[in-house]
Amino acid sequence: TENSDTPVLRDNIRPLQTLVPRHLRSRIRSLAILPLQMEGRLIGALILGSGDVTRYQPEMESFFLHQLAIKASAGLTSIWAREQLRLLATRDPLTGLRNRRDMEAVLGQELGRSQRQEQPLALLFLDLDDFKTVNDTWGHEAGDACLVHVARRMQSLVRRDDSLFRFAGDEFIALLPGQTEERTEQIASRMQDDLKSNPVTIRGEAVSVSFSYGIACIRPETNTTTEELLRLADQRLYEMKRRAPA
Repeated sequence: TENSDTPVLRDNIRPLQTLVPRHLRSRIRSLAILPLQMEGRLIGALILGSGDVTRYQPEMESFFLHQLAIKASAGLTSIWAREQLRLLATRDPLTGLRNRRDMEAVLGQELGRSQRQEQPLALLFLDLDDFKTVNDTWGHEAGDACLVHVARRMQSLVRRDDSLFRFAGDEFIALLPGQTEERTEQIASRMQDDLKSNPVTIRGEAVSVSFSYGIACIRPETNTTTEELLRLADQRLYEMKRRAPA
């Protein structure tokens, strides 16, 4: 049954041929199917095959196969738990984007790669405009929905090699390897246009979202540090906020 943890042994594999890779079907004569469980749920099976038709027979003792299934399940559970801890440490739980802690590590790696490969590196620092108004008008739940919406729209506009992070609150950072400052300006403009064309819906009402930004772009020969890159982007973001009409 689906919830059984008992190995299934078969010396007639014809009904189960789909479990065997096509190129091995002519060689496999018996099967042992070991259920794999996680937190009491069946998540898959470890399948053992033999060319000996007597190797796995329904009436044979399966104690050791059962123990193998338990150990394999425990190993998978341990791997899954470690992956969950890694995600908690590096992902923002609300938006699913990588978090500030992960950004600091990735930025150092990308900076080193930029210098080794003699390629430019751009950092785009984004800050949502009047985000406090959304929270004050619609509530924090609506504010969270707005942040998730912005993260998804931005994620859809960056390349696979780019990295998008939730830096803090309503601040985001896009790390763009190989991009010049001029090209990054175009990317920021495209993001602004996309958010304008795709407002977030809050309680049936379309709410437009915009952002200010700062760009810092380095050439590999400049030996810029991660702190200097962030400081420059933050300074330019502040300058754009200051120039914005009240």
